[in-house]
Amino acid sequence: MLDNLTFSVAIFTFNRNDDLFSCLQALSKQTFKDFNIIVVNGGDYEGVRNVVEKFNQLKIKVVNQERKGLVEARNLGWKHSEADIACLIDDDLVVSPDWLENIKATFFS
Repeated sequence: MLDNLTFSVAIFTFNRNDDLFSCLQALSKQTFKDFNIIVVNGGDYEGVRNVVEKFNQLKIKVVNQERKGLVEARNLGWKHSEADIACLIDDDLVVSPDWLENIKATFFS
């Protein structure tokens, strides 16, 4: 079971498309590849779509948030996760290339 762990990374964004771009760019460099991304968007719908389209090598689902607030965004990210492990992050996080590998490694230690 642990060898086949899958990850969902839920990113919460609100009108910070430059930050979202940097976050997705870092995720595109992950050494661990078995993950999908849920972008929970509470603001600029067209801008987020334009950013996401630049990362077609990633498995990204955009969920537009109708009710505002971080709690609602986190609940949507969790709800749309389809993996064993859900990582909930904000759009201004730029992760290292081995971020998911390190998280996975904690389950084997």
